[in-house]
Amino acid sequence: MSQPRSLITLIASTATLASLSLAASGQTYAVVLSVNDARPMGQAVLSLIRSYPVTITYEDPRYEYAGDLRDITRQVSKTRHPQVRTIVPSGGALQATYDVSQDSGEPVDMAGAIQKVIDANNLARHGGHFEVLQSGETFHVVPTEVRDGKGRWIPQHSVLDTPITFSSGGERDGFDLIEAILQEVSVASAQKIVGGRPNVAMTCSSLGCVQNKRTVDARNEPARDVLMRLVNSLNPRYTWVLYYGLPERYYVFNLVLGVERSEPKIETHRPTPKPGDPTPAGVPFNVASTR
Repeated sequence: MSQPRSLITLIASTATLASLSLAASGQTYAVVLSVNDARPMGQAVLSLIRSYPVTITYEDPRYEYAGDLRDITRQVSKTRHPQVRTIVPSGGALQATYDVSQDSGEPVDMAGAIQKVIDANNLARHGGHFEVLQSGETFHVVPTEVRDGKGRWIPQHSVLDTPITFSSGGERDGFDLIEAILQEVSVASAQKIVGGRPNVAMTCSSLGCVQNKRTVDARNEPARDVLMRLVNSLNPRYTWVLYYGLPERYYVFNLVLGVERSEPKIETHRPTPKPGDPTPAGVPFNVASTR
């Protein structure tokens, strides 16, 4: 992974990374999500975020085993003798099937659909293993196991499990607050996480937001909960992915913009019209039959 600039990358929802195969069955149909990527679990999560109105976060494991990594420096470098190495997870293929409602076009059971994707990923004997944590209607896909330097599976906890105490000290720019919280997590966990300010003007223009000032206060609270509270207050469509880079051994925080949530339809009760009642067009209902 090359040296990143200090910024929070906004990943726009412009492409679907899954191949969908539909098979009608009653009131539901089966969707086959297929991914082949350096981060198959991460790309599967992005595909779900880009396809459905759901909030899911994703976090890379902290890779240690050389067999789980691939050096692509020469593939991406524009010079013959690059000075910075670019290393990515070796990755692979992932495929999972879940049911979608014909009425809503969304998974019948979102938690179950995410779990099926995780189960498919965890069958692999390389990379990382994951679990899903649910908080209300928000889902967090976090690492649980990774291979150590000798290739043995060992437990690994999410860096965002780290409890932090934080105060914004009054209103501050929301994106500056993200950077400050990430810095607090880095200190508390001894695991570096980089992030910062995206192009706020462009982001606000695309989302129609006006005010980005926020306050955040937390006392011995998991960093994940603090971040989600702030990010959700900026825009309910925001979520994040946290990528781990080698050889630098730090995380890069990326904001993700999910799909637009549709407004719930509110059905108002209308009494059955009677002869002589006005219609929306102003003409009495069935007036001819009353003559």
